[in-house]
Amino acid sequence: MFDYHTFAETEDLLLTALKLPGRSTKDVAAATGIKANTLYKWKTTGVRLSPAKADALLLYFMKNEPQRLQLAETVLTAKLI
Repeated sequence: MFDYHTFAETEDLLLTALKLPGRSTKDVAAATGIKANTLYKWKTTGVRLSPAKADALLLYFMKNEPQRLQLAETVLTAKLI
């Protein structure tokens, strides 16, 4: 399912997943230990996530909402075709 990605591709995947329907950004922030303001700013501006925060977010989606992560990958793949 999840092929190897560059950090930028992984960040795009996570951003897409966060924008899809599912738990709120506030809930995801609470579950990952990332400040909600950080995730909101990341979603709406060009700010980058640190590798540690990206890892926390990726682990969250893999463990708690894998279907949302898989849908994000499908969405990104469809954009490339």
